[in-house]
Amino acid sequence: MIANRLLLCILFLVVLQPTSTVVGVQKSGAQTVKGPFVVVIGVVSGTSALVRVDKLTANARTLPNGDRIAELPKPSEYYLGTIYQVRVNEIIKGNKRIRSGQTITILIPGPANVSDRVALSSGRKYLLKLLLLDENIEKYKGTAVMDLAHPSSVKRQFDPRDVFTVAGELDNTVPITEGNKELIERIKREARNR
Repeated sequence: MIANRLLLCILFLVVLQPTSTVVGVQKSGAQTVKGPFVVVIGVVSGTSALVRVDKLTANARTLPNGDRIAELPKPSEYYLGTIYQVRVNEIIKGNKRIRSGQTITILIPGPANVSDRVALSSGRKYLLKLLLLDENIEKYKGTAVMDLAHPSSVKRQFDPRDVFTVAGELDNTVPITEGNKELIERIKREARNR
């Protein structure tokens, strides 16, 4: 039993390593989003995983020689997306739910290891164009937010209310860098004029 848990922890550490800082377009149409959008500049302060808890179990199988091995679930069976905590520094276009200095929750749905998915890095500042996530509580029943690097740590039930997701256009997650200065200014102008 202890060996199975240890193997499960090692697998999570290897398979679900943090993704690179590559920013791409979120192509997943799996999440329903509601307008209007908000545009903020903020710093990623933490990440965790959204998982289906009932699918996150390992089964032991006995080999013909008597050895027991753990059969771990496939990430596609339990992993629903990445949860980012972002501390808002500046509001370009806001709504009543966002205040400067507030930490907001962003869900990027889908597997962590695909190249066409938005990936944000902890401690990095971004300009983000966001939409509210679907608030259908039943859709997220049985899901939890957890740190997969420490699977025995506390899990908390996922509440989709007041959770945002990145709008699916190319320039909706822009790292704040000198090289992106013109793009950021253009996005700010467009957001203020809408």
